[in-house]
Amino acid sequence: MTSRRVLLVAMLLSACGSDPASQPMTHRPLAALTLLLAGCSVHATAGAPRSSGGATASVQGSASASGSAAAGTSAGGAVECHGLKSVSIQDRVIDVVGNAVEAHGGCTVTLTRCKIRAGGVALEAHGASTIVVNDSVVEGTFAAIELHGTSRVEATRSQFKGRIEKHAAASVEDKGGNTW
Repeated sequence: MTSRRVLLVAMLLSACGSDPASQPMTHRPLAALTLLLAGCSVHATAGAPRSSGGATASVQGSASASGSAAAGTSAGGAVECHGLKSVSIQDRVIDVVGNAVEAHGGCTVTLTRCKIRAGGVALEAHGASTIVVNDSVVEGTFAAIELHGTSRVEATRSQFKGRIEKHAAASVEDKGGNTW
């Protein structure tokens, strides 16, 4: 592994809260390097040939919100779901600077007895995603809810503070007992 790639991997490990010196380095002759470390996925791939020989990388953290949400909760507390997956979160405080809960594709996110506060959008959904909110408090500085495509939010006995944005055929279903 070149010294530039070792430095890149060390920087990514540090970003995930891991001590680079304590992590084993894996070398594959392929152009891609993938490490799975203590709840942090690091993917680094060689970039297109350039005079500087650069590489591109991305970091994605994950941690458990509850037993059923381990794959969908990022290290920063935000929840993100893609595709046809389902994520259920109960009795959780999600307090983030950016967006708190994002659902993409046909994903379903169920929030029960949660307190959600976001500096950006509290609940954001795209495509045919669904976010179910039960007995929760949802607050977003930019918006409480932002929906695109045919996505929807189903809300029961919850409180919402912030704008509600619906684009295209998106919908909010008030199942009763909500404060808007």
